[in-house]
Amino acid sequence: MFTGLVQALGKVIKKQFGSNQAKLRIGTNNAELFQLGDSIAVNGICLTVSAKSKDWFETDVMPKTIASTNLQAIKPGEMVNLEPALRVGDALGGHFVTGHVDGVGRIESIAKDHNAFLLQISIEPSLSRYLLPKGSIAIDGVSLTLQKLAGNKFWVSLIPHTYFNTRFQYFKSGDLVNVELDMLAKQAFENAVTRPTSKISIEFLQKHGFI
Repeated sequence: MFTGLVQALGKVIKKQFGSNQAKLRIGTNNAELFQLGDSIAVNGICLTVSAKSKDWFETDVMPKTIASTNLQAIKPGEMVNLEPALRVGDALGGHFVTGHVDGVGRIESIAKDHNAFLLQISIEPSLSRYLLPKGSIAIDGVSLTLQKLAGNKFWVSLIPHTYFNTRFQYFKSGDLVNVELDMLAKQAFENAVTRPTSKISIEFLQKHGFI
């Protein structure tokens, strides 16, 4: 479990994708945050540290994970967002992020909006039903708030601190991003569809401050 608050940036040193195995080596000045066997969110994907040194770590990646995330397009030299797993007693400054990516989105535009940066992102139409105005969403592992919705497109706004301390500062139109939908919104939607008599609804969650 993660919070969507990126704690370090890493650089892809090596990307080894074969027919039977896949491995990433990521360089970072914050390798002390991660120990062997630890779960770590890399661009919002929950992976496991399988080897490490003082300035890098490695993770094994399943072929399905590669195919369903933006790791398919990541190249050596690119930066990635890193977050260690949430520990008991840690502050929850973002929202609950599982590290299980729901789909890949595409950046349509990036614009300066006064002191913020406004990103327009498109996703698969089948995922848009889970989006809620002012709801939470994780983009490449960063906890953000939905500002505006239009069909299969949405907008998120980033303050300068978030923009310049994550890989967002390197984004350009057309780049692929990992999207994890709010787990509470997904559960409320599924309850409404499969269990219409359930008292847990989107309105209930909004009223009680969950989303």
